[in-house]
Amino acid sequence: MTETTPGTPRESGPLTRVQKTLFIQDNTYALVNPAAPPERFTDPVETGVVAITHRGGIAASVTCGTHIGDIRITTETWPTTPPIADEPWEDIAEISLPWPGGRMVLWSSDDDEPDEITLYEHAEPGSYRIRAHVRGRDLGEDRTEDDTPEEHLLQIWPAKPDQPNTLKTTDRTGAYWRSQHG
Repeated sequence: MTETTPGTPRESGPLTRVQKTLFIQDNTYALVNPAAPPERFTDPVETGVVAITHRGGIAASVTCGTHIGDIRITTETWPTTPPIADEPWEDIAEISLPWPGGRMVLWSSDDDEPDEITLYEHAEPGSYRIRAHVRGRDLGEDRTEDDTPEEHLLQIWPAKPDQPNTLKTTDRTGAYWRSQHG
């Protein structure tokens, strides 16, 4: 189910908000320009959640605990820096994405027919900030039909480039990736 809620530029809420179940393959999904996706995504060794890829195309990839299966995802675009979501998220990280311009979509990593959520029909060239909130990654492939699905919230907004920032670190999946740094 996809729910798109267009908004108007205002300080109190997002410009757009989309909720969807996204099919994941290879523990990853990414923000890409579908006309020029990278061949391979970068592992999130610095934040444990999200990383920038510059190989063969620019993308921001987000790592899931689910190897193959569905996750619940909400995407929000904002005109300026949004508040951090109130809900109990396990890991939260931010990263800057240098964007050359063009369509920006969230894309599952299924090579045959990727799921897609359009974030911007035409994102202006420049820098965007991405804040990824995650929970439920640690169950990974041990998740049963009775367990709550893995959930993600991505907030995206235009912003000056800045260093990656890890705002919350409590899940084992993120700890594993951060231990690979260095």
